[in-house]
Amino acid sequence: PPHQQNQIAMQLANTLLAVVYQRLLRRRDGKGRIAILEILVVNQAIRNLIREKKFHQIESMMQAGIKFGMVTFDDALMDAFKKGIIDKDQLQDYARDANAMVRRAF
Repeated sequence: PPHQQNQIAMQLANTLLAVVYQRLLRRRDGKGRIAILEILVVNQAIRNLIREKKFHQIESMMQAGIKFGMVTFDDALMDAFKKGIIDKDQLQDYARDANAMVRRAF
């Protein structure tokens, strides 16, 4: 409910430690699936963004937070592609911005 958004944002900011998003993609070699993980480690900067409801800034903070163990889904996807684990079709199908991802890959 709209009248509880501030309270919920505060509770999330104070209780979250990390968020992991996982998607299982078909391996290029056909031998099963590979887990592609997005990892958000909730540090003080992330807590502040949540409190202030600036959710749109979290991804850029994650890109800068690699030293804290954070990884965006697109970065994990690109890593799997560069290692030959997934193919170009999967790279495009699962990327947030398929065109930007293909430009980045080639």
